[in-house]
Amino acid sequence: MGTSAVRQVSTSKGVWPRSRVPRKQLPRSGFVQCVLSSDDLLQSAPGVGPVVSRTLLGALPELGTLTHKHIAALAGVAPFARDSGTWRGHRHVRGGRATVRTALSMAALVAARHNPLIAAFSQRLVAAGKPKKVALTACMRKLLTILHAMGRSNAVWRTTTAQTT
Repeated sequence: MGTSAVRQVSTSKGVWPRSRVPRKQLPRSGFVQCVLSSDDLLQSAPGVGPVVSRTLLGALPELGTLTHKHIAALAGVAPFARDSGTWRGHRHVRGGRATVRTALSMAALVAARHNPLIAAFSQRLVAAGKPKKVALTACMRKLLTILHAMGRSNAVWRTTTAQTT
């Protein structure tokens, strides 16, 4: 193919030309500009990469608009009680959007190693005797809550302000 600007993309339905123009050179509408700025905003948090941020923006468009409890329930990381009368059952996370939950689990796993706030939170839970899977789920919810607050206030990640809240 060489250095041509158009590359042929073959699919089962045929062959389509695809332009190889860098993202920064494409003309942007207001909506696309808003999505790209939100993408950069979410990726400023340690542990959140392009796949996670675009999954959150695409599959969870309510991010930054609802309460943190509703966002956690939509993502499937909110604990639901299994109580009846005086009997107290275990709390389980269930429901929500599976693609968001899957992306958040990978982001929380990375953040538990590279994000100082999430790492300290995870280590504190494990030291308190929580199983590692439970600690990971709690990190998923905490990371989602932080990303929700960042989207609501349109602020990038800052470690100094994140640790004081």
